[in-house]
Amino acid sequence: MLIIAIYLEETVLDDVDSSLNACMSSKKTRLQWALLGVLSLTICSSIASELHSAAKSGDLLKVDQLLSGGADAEMADKTGATPLYLAVSGGYEQIAERLMDAGANIEGTTTDLYGNATTPLHAAVAKGHLGIVQSMLIRGADPNLSNNYHGPPLHIALQGKHTAIAQLLREYGAKSTSAEPVNDLLHSANMKLGQIIARGCELCHVMTKEGQEEQRAGPPLWNIVGREKASLNEFYYSDALRGVGGIWTYEELNSFLKSPRTFVPGTKMEIQGIPAEESRVALIAHLRLLADEPQPLP
Repeated sequence: MLIIAIYLEETVLDDVDSSLNACMSSKKTRLQWALLGVLSLTICSSIASELHSAAKSGDLLKVDQLLSGGADAEMADKTGATPLYLAVSGGYEQIAERLMDAGANIEGTTTDLYGNATTPLHAAVAKGHLGIVQSMLIRGADPNLSNNYHGPPLHIALQGKHTAIAQLLREYGAKSTSAEPVNDLLHSANMKLGQIIARGCELCHVMTKEGQEEQRAGPPLWNIVGREKASLNEFYYSDALRGVGGIWTYEELNSFLKSPRTFVPGTKMEIQGIPAEESRVALIAHLRLLADEPQPLP
């Protein structure tokens, strides 16, 4: 900062206090322009840092002062967290509303305390802050906004037993989503690919007829095609899956495997899913064969 001060003294500024506005028309060397840039960034970063601190501590008056002074409501701190995320994490509803009205992105990607990508909306749902979630939805937040790490807001609400938030999200349009039909593709499925993909399933599921009493993270998959959902007494299913009802058809397996958390929000199956249609078709065709009597192809 001492070096910056020396170079600033050599400029033709009449009044150092007029700094950033006046310096735009002065005659400077490239080095002086660069140093002024550094100084400007330092000032901006300092203001942003103050805004983050105020949002995190719940200092509404300070947040109002900084926003009135032109602080960027969307600037992330060194960890990737935005002021809105910090306000949401602390449950400061008024500050969150001030930041949203100042342009903070409700659906913008930020970083949570563990370094995972999230959004202020997902954070508000996860924390159970009903008022903040409602404020976000009123301001146009997408109730079906997906996130690779957390899944959609409805999934988070149901997993966290935030019943009122789940109901609110549904009132604003949150719903289960299905994949495009693949029944016509099962006849030409790549069986070798399906067998390879199924090896990954073995980490959480028993895939053979024998050993089904073994406790794993997921239920046994023998006879899964055509089986009643959540029907094995030995396994503790999520309330969400128990509430779906019906049997596992080819198309429902397709939708579930594509995105478990969007097809059955609240499910215990915490994986992003299999986005590639060819891979899902191959796996379903392989699962069909894991049965005493394989179901007929559609």
